[in-house]
Parts: sequence; structure tokens; C-alpha cells
Amino acid sequence: MRGVSAGIDIGTGTVTTVVLSRNKGDLPSILGAGQARSDGVRKGTVVDHEALAAAIKKSALAAAKEANVSIKEAAVTFSGASIRSSLSRGVVAVSRADGEITQDDVRRSLQAAESLHLKNANREIVHLSPRAFWVDGEGDIKDPVGMVGMRLETEALIIEGDKRALQNLGKSLDGAGISIWDWIFSPLVCSRVVLTKEQRELGVMLLDIGAGNSSYGIWREGSLLDAGVIPVGGDLATHDIAVMLKTKVEVAEAIKRKYGHVSPESFSRGDVIKLAEFVENDTETYSRKELGEVIKARMADVFELAAEPLHKGGRSLLLPAGVVLIGRAAMLPGIREFAKRELRLPVERAKISGVDLGKFAELVSAPAVAVSLWFLQESGGISESGISRPFAKTWPLFKNFLKVFLP
Repeated sequence: MRGVSAGIDIGTGTVTTVVLSRNKGDLPSILGAGQARSDGVRKGTVVDHEALAAAIKKSALAAAKEANVSIKEAAVTFSGASIRSSLSRGVVAVSRADGEITQDDVRRSLQAAESLHLKNANREIVHLSPRAFWVDGEGDIKDPVGMVGMRLETEALIIEGDKRALQNLGKSLDGAGISIWDWIFSPLVCSRVVLTKEQRELGVMLLDIGAGNSSYGIWREGSLLDAGVIPVGGDLATHDIAVMLKTKVEVAEAIKRKYGHVSPESFSRGDVIKLAEFVENDTETYSRKELGEVIKARMADVFELAAEPLHKGGRSLLLPAGVVLIGRAAMLPGIREFAKRELRLPVERAKISGVDLGKFAELVSAPAVAVSLWFLQESGGISESGISRPFAKTWPLFKNFLKVFLP
């Protein structure tokens, strides 16, 4: 069905699938959403592709049933600890005799930047994002097309991941019976639905605090300056809670979701959690203040590592729009104020825009919504056969694809 798209967010904690529909004259709306526990994933890396395939299938079937569609193809977000970014430059001669720069010249300059990048047989480039252009040495140009010159130079941010990790992710999707229309690093696509153009121009960090790791993107003057992954997330707190309460990790996660906070000073020792609410016949009680102290300590670890790329080269002084938080941990009470103190920048929770979430607001993740919207806008949606392009990117064809991402 054209005008309908599917997006899948594969995280360490959950796999989320969103089916989105284009509405005439209105915002696109969610037709269906499904979630499943991310079995087979640890810290963003696939450790059991069959278990992950089952989780993807469960999530996709739930969304498909709700939306009354068949999902054969989806756009996918990924975020794993193996993701790295680096800068590269490429230079080409302008091809036209009159010196006017064309889109083909830009493409060739990006290819030159990619070819000069130091290759590693175990890693694969997944995104190449132009940061700035120079024409005959005069620079910091955002769009050189139409300008006149003899020499075009490009500075690009290259994002790459571990080749085997990407292959295992592809195998899991194949095992779930879903073709990859395309995939994209989570913060890049999320920027489209949670950041404004003004924020990207002023300077902003988007920080996605996931379960096993946290991913980020930093923008200034509309360009992507840096992106990467911090190998810590909300599961740090969950595991510590499980140890403190001497209970299962699943119970600890449920307690964190219901009673978690990052402001232990708001509670007295008399404010308690009754474990019987989560575990039958368990008579133990625990202090909410102590729970908050554990979560606060673990969130401090997250923000300490997030501050490293944020403050590199004095970047924080150039980010007046501050930090925008997404991810389940971003919903913890008190986290905005705590992050503001830790990072010394304005901080706000992300709000999804451009999509009517309807009854699914509590279920969907920003990456799943964003990648589904991206699929809808770029391809027009899923065709009756489930293939939206003349040459669909099934996994064997896609794995060597170089994605140029323009924010």
C-alpha cells in the first residue's frame, strides 16, 4: 500500500516497530506499533541473531496486525558500541568548462573524501555527511552548487561500524522475513523529528540514553559536527537496583520505570517501595531515597562520558541550544535538572513533531517514528509487493552501500 511505511528501532532493551500513514492535508499518523524485548542484543551488539530475529518478527507482527498491513520491508535504525566517526577531506577539479559547480562535482568530492579515509577491513562506512565546502580555497560554504570555480574541496564526517556487527544485524532482519529498505544511525534520523532547524543552526547535542549504550549527534550551523556511541546506558542503574533489592533484573526494571527518579533529596527514609507490588509474597520494603541515589550515580556516569565529546575543543561554548535528551531514561523524573548541572548547558526532553502519535504516544520510540517518517518521505511508502524502489536494497546488495546523509 503506497503512502504507508514501516520503521524498526533495534535497541538493547526493546525492538520497536512503527507503521506510519500519510494523510492528505494532515500530519502523518501512526496506524500501528509493536514492541518486543530485544533478546539476542547486548550493549547494542547482536550476540544471538536467531533470538533477535524472533524479537523483530514479534514486534513487526504486532504493528502489522494493528495497522492491518503486511510488513515485508522496513527502514531500520541502529546504534551499537562499534560506531565511530572521523573527518576526511576530498578535492576535485570542477568539471564544466565555464567553472559552474554541479551536483556531480559535489558527489565526486565526497567520493574523494571517502577514498582518502584510512580503510580498515573489519569496519564499514555507513554514513558520509558533508560538513563544509571550499571553492578555490575560499570557504566554509554550505552549498556550492551553482557557484563558479576551478577547485572544489569537501570536508566530510564519516561514520563507520564493525562489519561483522552490521552483518549480524542484517541476518537477524533476514531471519524475521523483512528486507532492509535502508538503515541509518539513530541520532541522525531522530534529528529530523525532535530538533528544529534553529537548534541545528545555533548548536545542539542530541543524546539518546538507551538501555545498553547511549548515542549522540552534535550539530552547529546546520552541519553534523560529530556523532558516536557512549558504551553506558540505563541498564547500569537497573542492574545495580537488582543487586540492591536482591531481585531479578526484570523486577528491577519494572521498579525503575514506576518509581525511578534522579532526585533522592526529594524523599525521606520513610518513603518506601513494597516489593510485594512486583513479587508475590515478598514482604521486603526499600527506601525510595536509596533507589534515587543508585539511579543518580549511574546517570552521573552517563553524563560524565557524554561530556567528553561535548566539551572537546570547547564545543560546549558553541552550543547555545544545549542538549536534547531522548530515550526511556530521559523520562526519569528529575533528569533534566540533573543533566543541566552535570553538563553545564541548557537541557530539555525531546518532543516528537511532524507526526500524529494518537493512542501510541506511550508505546513508540523516537527513533522508530523518525525512521518510519524518513521512509515515507524518501520513498513514498510501501508498494503492494512490499518493495518501494525499482532496485530494492536487500541485505546482500545493501551491505556495501555508502549512505550520504544530508541533515
